[in-house]
Amino acid sequence: MTNIALVHGRIIDGSGRAPIESGTVLIGDGRLKGVGPSGEVPVPAGYLTVDVRGASVLPALIDGHMHVSSEPGRLDHLGHVRTNLQAVGRLQDCLRWGTGTVAHAAGSPESVILRDVIRGGQVHGCADLVVGAAVTATCGHVRGRSADGPWEIRRAVREMIAAGADFIKTCASGGFQWEHEKLTHEDYTLEELRALVEQSHAREKRVHVHAHAQPGLGNAIAAGCDVILHGALIDEAALEGMATKGLWYMPTLHITSETARQGRNWPAHMSERMKAA
Repeated sequence: MTNIALVHGRIIDGSGRAPIESGTVLIGDGRLKGVGPSGEVPVPAGYLTVDVRGASVLPALIDGHMHVSSEPGRLDHLGHVRTNLQAVGRLQDCLRWGTGTVAHAAGSPESVILRDVIRGGQVHGCADLVVGAAVTATCGHVRGRSADGPWEIRRAVREMIAAGADFIKTCASGGFQWEHEKLTHEDYTLEELRALVEQSHAREKRVHVHAHAQPGLGNAIAAGCDVILHGALIDEAALEGMATKGLWYMPTLHITSETARQGRNWPAHMSERMKAA
């Protein structure tokens, strides 16, 4: 493995500190060996020196919500093989454009296998994968491990945690995807969400929840879901509720933008909802 010294670059470390305007980054054996102003960090013998003057050097980005593979509830065993092989290419693309970690928002036990072979070094050049196993309602927005009612949901969460999931992904509202749903439709009820969150937290797993509008947003907040996703029709009450409880909000701005609709042949029901949002 080549040891590399990036010299004279503008270093942004992501901590909030002021950038180092002319800095050096030493990478040896695949790990950071030194970071600091170029005049204070000598380049060891044997390092390949790359002058990055005029460019910025910063840590790899984290994508907190990406659908790396297809929804697991819509796949048979061959579908899982195909979609996870395709996911390798997506994760390699992510690393090439500077994203070092990806949180998979519709994962399954098969996604855990992919994560483990990447981390084990059997597959190279991929962003690290964090698996959010999808536990979702029948007729819900995402098709994951289908479960309804508090005790069936608890069982599904336990299955996903036993399979090695890093966090649990669920849905509190409808979305743009299916003709039969609306953003204002309730996916899981408050009772169901509370059971899911309680079971996840009992095993130290966080919950990410798809929630676009009320009442789903309010249910997700009341249940204590850790990360609220999307919020295309988010309101003041939801923002105040998240702030009061110290929850994370991860908006999705692209899907309701003009750019998302340009050159795409979305079904009519999707286009209408995207424009309205």
